[in-house]
Amino acid sequence: MAARFNETPGGVMEDYQKVTLAGFFAAVAGLCIGIWAWIIQDTPWWTMAVTGSLAAFLVASYARNYLAGISTINPYYAGLACLTAAIMIWIPVTIRFECILIIIIFDVVILLLRITRGSLDQAEDNVKTRLMQPPTASKKAKTALMDGEKLLVEKRRHAIVLIPVWLAGILFHWVLIELFLGGQFSGKTLLIIWLIGETGIGIALGYFYVYRLCFTPKRIFVIRGFFTTKYPAMPLKRLTDVTPIMPWHSKLLANLRFIETAYGTLIVESAGQDQALKTVRFVPHVQAVNSRGMSGVYAT
Repeated sequence: MAARFNETPGGVMEDYQKVTLAGFFAAVAGLCIGIWAWIIQDTPWWTMAVTGSLAAFLVASYARNYLAGISTINPYYAGLACLTAAIMIWIPVTIRFECILIIIIFDVVILLLRITRGSLDQAEDNVKTRLMQPPTASKKAKTALMDGEKLLVEKRRHAIVLIPVWLAGILFHWVLIELFLGGQFSGKTLLIIWLIGETGIGIALGYFYVYRLCFTPKRIFVIRGFFTTKYPAMPLKRLTDVTPIMPWHSKLLANLRFIETAYGTLIVESAGQDQALKTVRFVPHVQAVNSRGMSGVYAT
């Protein structure tokens, strides 16, 4: 769809200024409605003011996207408006202020992340630029490379896979402290439990560190295994398609700027039924990694 910006010099800025001005006047209108509700309807004025302002941002966001040729509503503002409406309807009046305050703090955090990390499009361009540089092969990747084989991409899984490990570690140490303070177990028993738990956490972290996805002009292979290292691979002569899949939570975190770009899953398809490499999950910058790897493949 063609963009709806004015073609004349300064037209784009003028359109954005109009959208910003419309959002400002809509926010003022929401404030006026809030004051009216406070005086006439005996309703806390700030509740209607916040609702009106969020509705104004929602309208302004849609208008901006419409001018850019995207007839969709920004999901962040839409979700924020729906959440606020739900708070106004279902949350008791006594705790509405606290709920709205949490939303405002969250919104400020998102704004700071957007300022420090920049836009998602800019981040994707930066990732593509970094991936074009030759990677420094790890020791295990060097061991797996054949003579004359060039490494195009080498990536660990996204660090978000460590969230269950960290949560399990926090829960484990909390339970261990409770057992120690309760005096139900002897010091030697607690020491053994601690060693077993720390060993499990260390193995999980070591497995994350070892796991790598690698692209070369000849094949796609994965390095995995902590005690026994395995190298499942897919030769390019058998490769039919590589499909990147970005789940909704990945795109949400990327749009909110909690992560640089979206992670995802690579589905590797081949002509044969039996294949050692089928699915690689939690690939960081999945779209850019797939594009870089396959561009090097097709260039040969």
